[in-house]
Amino acid sequence: MAKRRDDPMAAYDTIADTVGGVPNLRPKDNLYQLIAIVVGALLGAGGGAILVAVMGWDLPVWVGAILGGIVGVIGGTFVSGIVLLVLGWVRAAQGK
Repeated sequence: MAKRRDDPMAAYDTIADTVGGVPNLRPKDNLYQLIAIVVGALLGAGGGAILVAVMGWDLPVWVGAILGGIVGVIGGTFVSGIVLLVLGWVRAAQGK
C-alpha cells in the first residue's frame, strides 16, 4: 500500500532513510534485522565452538560458543544495518 504524501510517517521514513540518526520504525525492516542478528549469533556460536575444539585451546567449548555468538551478533548487526542503509537509499531514490 502506497503512503500518501501528507502522511507524517512517510516524512519520517524519508528522513530516516536519507539523513539517518533516527530509529527505523518499519516493522518489516526491524524483522529482517532481527533475523540477521539471530542467524549471525547462531553461526558465530557454532564457529566459536568449532574453533575452540579444533584449535585445542585451553577453553571449554561453551566459552568459544559464547564468544563466537557475541562476535556473530556484532557482525549480524553491522551487515544488516548496511543492507538496510542501502535499501533506504534505494527507497528514497524511487520515492517510496
